[in-house]
Amino acid sequence: MDNLVMVASPGVGVQHATDLHLDGVPSDQMCNHFFATKSAADMVPAWTNLHSPAFDRIDPLGRDPATNWFSGHPFDSDPATGHTEYWDPNSKSLQGMAKVIAGASTP
Repeated sequence: MDNLVMVASPGVGVQHATDLHLDGVPSDQMCNHFFATKSAADMVPAWTNLHSPAFDRIDPLGRDPATNWFSGHPFDSDPATGHTEYWDPNSKSLQGMAKVIAGASTP
């Protein structure tokens, strides 16, 4: 079964993981197939999200997909990761992506 991974996304234009679509995945199951990560040090998601469920409806990019209220599976990145470092060898984010690719239910 396919999964969807977002890395340092400033938003995906929808309010909830169930608003996304993967072939063969019912919308009520999308939360089980959606994974996201971001670092607190990455300025792209930090500067482009309003970071509160109260403001998500007016956020032009939609909810931050790495938050719990997006209802996917957030996974860790190294705290000092910049926007281009998520794929660095041995990084927590790359390890998390590998676990998703390998079929783990939680990275």
